[in-house]
Amino acid sequence: MKNETNSLRKDPRNVSSVAATTTTNTDGIDGENGKDNNQTSTLASSIIVEKSIIDPYGDRGYYRGELLQASATTSTYDNNDYDDENIPHGLGTMEYSDGRIYEGKWKDGQWNDDNGKATYPNGDMYKGNFFEDQRHGKGKYIWKDGRIYEGAFSNDHRCGYGIYSWPDNSIYKGEFYNGLRHGKGTYTFHDKSVYIGEWKKGSREGTGEYRWGDGHIYKGEWIDGKKHGYGVENRPDGSVRHDGRWENDKPILLSEETLLISTT
Repeated sequence: MKNETNSLRKDPRNVSSVAATTTTNTDGIDGENGKDNNQTSTLASSIIVEKSIIDPYGDRGYYRGELLQASATTSTYDNNDYDDENIPHGLGTMEYSDGRIYEGKWKDGQWNDDNGKATYPNGDMYKGNFFEDQRHGKGKYIWKDGRIYEGAFSNDHRCGYGIYSWPDNSIYKGEFYNGLRHGKGTYTFHDKSVYIGEWKKGSREGTGEYRWGDGHIYKGEWIDGKKHGYGVENRPDGSVRHDGRWENDKPILLSEETLLISTT
């Protein structure tokens, strides 16, 4: 599998919300007992801002959207950054100083959205589920070089069923684990060769069928991407090239098998 730039956390989102406050008595006088009751209480903990902030991880960026604010009074530092009471919460966009951009919903300073968008400095882009700052759930990752993965993510890694395609029209449809092809899947290569079968840690391993573009077919066992174990290979005309054991991609002939048995 071609390597992927592993761009982790750091992306911003969009905004729009109202900081809800209320005055308990608009004229400041209680109508029944005449007591002064001019008090204001905060009903919601979000405010809308548009300024430079430092997020809970210490990363600086320009944020437009809702902030979680524990009290109506906030303190600021000399550099005009808010203190830790001002945490992105709700809808907002963060443009980080390192070039990352995140657009979507936040929860307690973390990316949490069913359809958030992250753009990375290298030109890659992800759109989909985020949970606690990580790609988690369903989503689509597009690399700058044209590769595309669409499917399941878990803790920032491809995990579960997904479709991975390359600019040369190669495509893999199947299972992933920890970012690698793992489980059952079908890989169609740019030359129209196809492998259908089992994978382990990114390599063909287990049982599977490989069909070459010229008509050759191998059905059998694989280890570390090579024909290894028992398998049958047929020529394009259907005749059998080898039916038996394989080691390191090579057929073991009967005389070699006899020699191996006699020496064990």
